[in-house]
Amino acid sequence: MSGAVLSKWVTILGAVLFGARDALHAGPDAGKPPPVADPEYLIETWETEQGLPENSATAMVQTPDGYLWFGTFNGLVRFDGARFVVFDPSNTPALPSAGVVNLHLDRSERLWISTYRGLAILEPDGRWRRPWPAGGEAKDSIRSFAEDSRGTLLLTSFDGEVLECSGESVRSLRPPPSRPSDSWRAYVGTDDRWRLMNNRTIVRWDGRAWLVVEESADLDATYGCAPARDGGAWILRGTEIRKLRNDKTVATIRLPEPAGGLWSMFEDTSGDLWLATFDRGVCRVSPDGRMRRWTIANGLGYDGARFAFEDHEGNLWIGTSGGGLSRFRQRRFHMFGVEAGLAERNVKSVWPAPDGSMLVATYGKGYFRIGADGVRPLALPDGAKPAGYAQSVLADRAGRIWLGGYQRGALMLDGDRATHFPPDRTGGGNIIALFEDSRGRIWISGGDGVAVYRDGQLEEITSNDGDPWPEAHCFGEDQDGAIWMSSRDAVYRQDGDRFVEIKDRDGRAVGAALCLESTPDGSMWMGTRHRGLLRWRAGQLDTVDARHGLPVRSIYGIVPDDQGAWWMSSDSGVVRARFDDLAAVADGSAKTLPCQHLDTADGLATPDCTGERQPVCARDPAGRIWFATLKGAAVIDPRRFHVNDLPPPVRIEELAFVDPRPSQDMPDDASDGVRSSSRLTLPLPADPVLPAGSRQVSVRYTAMSFAAPAKVHFQIRLDGLDDQWRTAGNERTATFGELAPGSYVLRVRAANNDGVWNEAGVALPFAIEPHLWETTWFRSALLAGLIALGAGSTWFVAHARAKRRAADDERFRQVVETTPSAIVMIDQDRRVVLVNSGAERCFGTRRTEMLGAGIDEFIPDWTAAAGNGSRDRAVVIHDLAGRRRDGTVFPIDVQLGSMENPSGAFVLACITDLTERQRIEQALARQRDELAHLSRVTTLGELSGSMAHELNQPLTSILSNAQAALRFLDRSPVDLGEVREILDDIVTQDKRAGDIILRLRRLLQKGETQPQPQDIGEVLHESLKLVRADLAAHQISLDVDVAPDLPPVLGDRVQLQQV
Repeated sequence: MSGAVLSKWVTILGAVLFGARDALHAGPDAGKPPPVADPEYLIETWETEQGLPENSATAMVQTPDGYLWFGTFNGLVRFDGARFVVFDPSNTPALPSAGVVNLHLDRSERLWISTYRGLAILEPDGRWRRPWPAGGEAKDSIRSFAEDSRGTLLLTSFDGEVLECSGESVRSLRPPPSRPSDSWRAYVGTDDRWRLMNNRTIVRWDGRAWLVVEESADLDATYGCAPARDGGAWILRGTEIRKLRNDKTVATIRLPEPAGGLWSMFEDTSGDLWLATFDRGVCRVSPDGRMRRWTIANGLGYDGARFAFEDHEGNLWIGTSGGGLSRFRQRRFHMFGVEAGLAERNVKSVWPAPDGSMLVATYGKGYFRIGADGVRPLALPDGAKPAGYAQSVLADRAGRIWLGGYQRGALMLDGDRATHFPPDRTGGGNIIALFEDSRGRIWISGGDGVAVYRDGQLEEITSNDGDPWPEAHCFGEDQDGAIWMSSRDAVYRQDGDRFVEIKDRDGRAVGAALCLESTPDGSMWMGTRHRGLLRWRAGQLDTVDARHGLPVRSIYGIVPDDQGAWWMSSDSGVVRARFDDLAAVADGSAKTLPCQHLDTADGLATPDCTGERQPVCARDPAGRIWFATLKGAAVIDPRRFHVNDLPPPVRIEELAFVDPRPSQDMPDDASDGVRSSSRLTLPLPADPVLPAGSRQVSVRYTAMSFAAPAKVHFQIRLDGLDDQWRTAGNERTATFGELAPGSYVLRVRAANNDGVWNEAGVALPFAIEPHLWETTWFRSALLAGLIALGAGSTWFVAHARAKRRAADDERFRQVVETTPSAIVMIDQDRRVVLVNSGAERCFGTRRTEMLGAGIDEFIPDWTAAAGNGSRDRAVVIHDLAGRRRDGTVFPIDVQLGSMENPSGAFVLACITDLTERQRIEQALARQRDELAHLSRVTTLGELSGSMAHELNQPLTSILSNAQAALRFLDRSPVDLGEVREILDDIVTQDKRAGDIILRLRRLLQKGETQPQPQDIGEVLHESLKLVRADLAAHQISLDVDVAPDLPPVLGDRVQLQQV
């Protein structure tokens, strides 16, 4: 084996073993300290657990369609931000090996893949191929690529060979003057000529030979090169980086320390150089020489780095030899939490201090100050005892600092003096809100009341009825200087000495607010819980919420910046929106709200910001905006905030469906009902046509935005099925269960993390073939046959229906005619259309005379009776009168029922003559009276003894009194008074005897009983008088107690006594 070949394989084997060693010893947590939050970048790493084929990344490019392609030791990977697709020789035979060494995207958008065993090319149309003709594979282990302005490529191999490739032709250039084992790195000069560099020298190709540009004496120094973005090249030797133009140094950067063993070098869009080393991580070198390094100790996946690459959105990607792939994204938010020096991460309030630092209130560890010297506890005067559970902090325009906490009241710091306001003066001990108005007054909410500090005095605010104000969550001030405050249930505005509840023009209450922000146009904006953002202006209440694109339901705090944008905190992160856009939505002139939703993907440690405190967010003198969160204080600089305005490229990757045709892989004995799944993947054919019977059509689509892939949102529309766009969220697959045969177009559009939409999106036309019976000609022929069959069937059915109707009518007439009751059918004009023989007998009128006549001639009350009927059920109407032909009237009952037939709606009346029934009922009544009379006579016999005794008493008394009267008349003088009393007693006894005889006559009275109201007490006493003798004979003593004011009872007095 020649020395050159041996050197080549030693070099390649070293690279393989180095990467393999790193991969084998680098598990997901191997040698890694706990994650550290980087102050500049959000670092996210993908390894095998997240889908990498192996924990290495060797090179990266981004194709015009937006995909990131990177190599690993176990395959080529395509990445869309959410899914890795791996290509290796098993699924892509054009790849010589799974071990990818380097990648290059040329000016023709062809992707060159250098593997351990040779080269492969991915064409822009999705075709894979080998670049060299048969027999040329021995020269394909490519280490570096360079490309001139004409698209010609210069390739250097690991064994020192140099190849020039133009189109499909390739030639080997004469080796430069160096040792055969030297490995070259290629670049292009500003004169568009090739340059090569190694640890010894830099050479230039003049078209015929290599000319030495410079030589190095330090053969062990680190070396490398990279193209400069503005032309020329960056050259690294040792600790010096030079920028060359036409082989002349135009800039020099001296490193403060050696970079380490260099794998590759890269210049980003900001002009910084990134050095990927195989032993000391990755370094960033600024043009002024400042250097920062990332290793496994501060966030990098592994110390062996292979490349640095910047994508179209400005994200930096670092590939390592054993720690996977890392993305470095510039932080939008910087956090000050426990890691930064806060003793407690739960921050309740933030506010700028008079000296420009930031005051922070933590719940449990008191107050802190964040300044240029870092995080420090807030210095307090001697004797000051603030609450440990701090809830609110404020610095007023007079330079005083106000501290509010739990159970301690308020503390005012004025220089080296501290003034404590106890809970009984601050509306309670739970200080949750501090606010300074335009007149310098400090408003304090103590949880149970409200107080205001003005002119050196603290006074309690009372409600309109004189009681202490219950509580307030937040305060605000409008352009007229009126104070607003919100309780748990309502918002109030100061009107003189009173606070008036805010209502809209219709008198509806606004409800509670969590924050208040006024604007110069007289509006008051209110952040709410679960209702979005409200604007009150001149009695009109307008809403901006999820219907308009506001991505959060609750707004805890609002801070305007100096560039026309509002920053709003919530329990789901921070929302940024321009005020003009908010006003346009509130006015109704815009339907959707352009805004940015910022969360952990932008640097927040948690999306859960602090709410129901004031202040929870603030702008410092430098214009930065601070937010209180449950994991520290977050700060963002609006002037450094840039909206990601790059619409994400959208691609459709796969069309899958359940194919009704048997699969070739299906066993011969498979049932006929088995269906197979078919997939069409990139590159998709133009206008694919799916076989008849295809169902469960599933389309996989994607959009390439790598800043925050989880925040990419999609909308889809299937032309032929949908009338408008459907929101798909972050879902990247759409499935349609049963699509009818026909042509469809699936349209997909996407928005990036900042809500910038790719309105054009992408479209996939496809069609589903119809079955034979679903084709137009088959349906036309079938329709013609059905019309002919239908015509014949219609005649047959109509004829059969007519015969059946005639038979039904005849059966109906027979049933009606044989019914003994009178039956009459009446139409909608109340005319008789059907009569049976029973009706002729009942009304004494011939059938011919009744047909066509009005029913009112036979039943005068028909109109009222029919009005009480129901069309849904049969009803019986009593107490009607019928009229016969001779004019006689007789009682009837009528049962009504409704019926319908093709001729219209009818009423069928079944009439019952009640004449005979009433005669029988009258006879039965007379018989009942006779029976009652006989019963009374029988009762009289039984009572005769008692009645004789009853009559004997008054008669005996009358006789005795008469005899006594005679004796008194014989005396002289006659005592007329005594005689008068005797005669009165005789009259009384006579009436008693008359009453007894009257009761006997009533008992014996014959005739109909007429029930009348009776006094039950009188009836009872009269009955007892009839049996008094029997009671005395049997020595029965009876006590009677009748309650007064008993209601009368309806009945016959004699019959009641008889009972």
